[in-house]
Amino acid sequence: MNSGAPKKSPELAAMAKVFAGGVMISFSPVLFKLSGASPSAGSFGRTFFGGMFLLAWAIFRKESPFKALKAQGFLPIMAMCGILFTLDLEFWHVSINYVGPGLATIITNFQAVILAVLGVLFFKEKATPILAASIIMAFTGLWLLVGVDVSALPQKTIIGVAWGLGAAFWYSMYLLAVRNSQGRTGKLPAVTNMAWLSLSTAFFVGATSLLRGSEFSTGGTTGFWILVVYGIGPQAIGWLLISTGLPGIPASTAGLVILIQPTLAFIWDILFFDLPAGSARLIGAVLALAAIYIGSVGRRPARTND
Repeated sequence: MNSGAPKKSPELAAMAKVFAGGVMISFSPVLFKLSGASPSAGSFGRTFFGGMFLLAWAIFRKESPFKALKAQGFLPIMAMCGILFTLDLEFWHVSINYVGPGLATIITNFQAVILAVLGVLFFKEKATPILAASIIMAFTGLWLLVGVDVSALPQKTIIGVAWGLGAAFWYSMYLLAVRNSQGRTGKLPAVTNMAWLSLSTAFFVGATSLLRGSEFSTGGTTGFWILVVYGIGPQAIGWLLISTGLPGIPASTAGLVILIQPTLAFIWDILFFDLPAGSARLIGAVLALAAIYIGSVGRRPARTND
């Protein structure tokens, strides 16, 4: 008599996980901006504190996370993913400092469109009119978001958009690396996998910061604790919720629910940082988000980053 209800509950539970994770991760750029930390310190704090929390959780769950270090090919794969995620986070945090949390996050999520294009160019996926439309929508939306008169844009806006597009590219490379590595080191528990991905990124962020002599400021005591929350909340718990929830819902639904993160990041920018929200900018945001959705439904998102 009630045969329909139980079948729906696992999907609803999975959708609730993805929704909650998207809301949590939407505060990532806000927390970074509030911390006052430098881009390198923000990237390190997010991945180190998040990774340590996940590692402790994996030990509590008796996943034996240290056994993964002995798996053949595990360390090279973690190194490759850590380097790519380092580049994504560094570019994204710099972009936030130039154009604000909302715009930087929307631009970085153009990775969905970039992945769709890469699929056509290198993985023999079919080019469709819808894909072409999503590319046009993405850059029309970007044009409206930054300002219709491009020639009059402040230099910092142009620089911020460039860094944001760079973050989208590196995040695309990161997702391809994660997808390509699946199965090479055996099936790792989700918490263990994300713990080592986070800590690998923290290692490369710290190492490259030392080599470059880049500024490494946590923004003082308050900024430090905000980075702790940034790592444990969006990086660890938010990422875990989305990663474990996505397999339980259809790709089209996942693409729609995943838009929560860039949409809310844009809203938080308006509410918390007084981002001007004229009609052109709002239309641009809608077009850009629609393009991200179209790009994501053709390939199920593996995780969200920013």
